[in-house]
Amino acid sequence: MKTNTITVIDKREVSAPEDCGDEHLCLRRISETEYELSIREYEILGDISDYCDDDGEENIPDIIDGKKVKLGEGWDFLLGGDLVIQKDHIVPIIFSAPNFNNISDFLNEFDWNSHPDSKSYNDIFAKIKELTS
Repeated sequence: MKTNTITVIDKREVSAPEDCGDEHLCLRRISETEYELSIREYEILGDISDYCDDDGEENIPDIIDGKKVKLGEGWDFLLGGDLVIQKDHIVPIIFSAPNFNNISDFLNEFDWNSHPDSKSYNDIFAKIKELTS
């Protein structure tokens, strides 16, 4: 895994009105010996209403400000570009060697396992171990 590369370990659908799109559990190598585990979403590229004609018809471009649009139709916001940490309360964890208890605590803090489409903690930990070996 190259430094500053973000790998999606798992994702879950989020349908609360204040959320935009899916949340992605991501692993990023931040140095030769350290990794960051975080929850990320695609960037908000704009408001859908800015891309509607006078009749309310959506005219969503493929690219906004040089960033590829991933989601838009039927949403309030246009999402795309990079996976970023959108919420201030989500603080990533940094580690050199994966520790099951620390990773489980992080996931529990955000009720990761409460979503039916989420992978099991054992599967997540196995993937992290594989990527950090």
